Amino acid sequence: MAHQPDSAPVVLRPDSPTVMVLGNAEQVRQVILNLALNAATVTSDQGQVEIILRQSGERGLCLVCDQGPGFSQEAIENFGTPFFSTRENGTGLGLATSLRIVEDQGGTLDVDLEYRSGACVILALPSAP
Repeated sequence: MAHQPDSAPVVLRPDSPTVMVLGNAEQVRQVILNLALNAATVTSDQGQVEIILRQSGERGLCLVCDQGPGFSQEAIENFGTPFFSTRENGTGLGLATSLRIVEDQGGTLDVDLEYRSGACVILALPSAP
């Protein structure tokens, strides 16, 4: 994200001292980067993107939250659908690819329907032993 000087600032907030998950590190990095770039794109100049790490039972969570307009009902219903995008020049492939990567590693990628300050996507992966 440091190479995106015009994007919203990103704040990393670990809620747990250590969050260890099972998964391909490079692919997980790619998913988090895609989510953060999507969030930064819709966040205004005064807003920020927050990445929250926490442990939840047998899952490690990474929440990527923004202060943009949030998800429309149509966007929620089409979350991860290839070629669906709310952005003018979007392809809808980044989120679809991210969803496939996460599911292939035994995880989930979901919209936090209770988040009200913009949009928040929850990446959950199995915890490492």
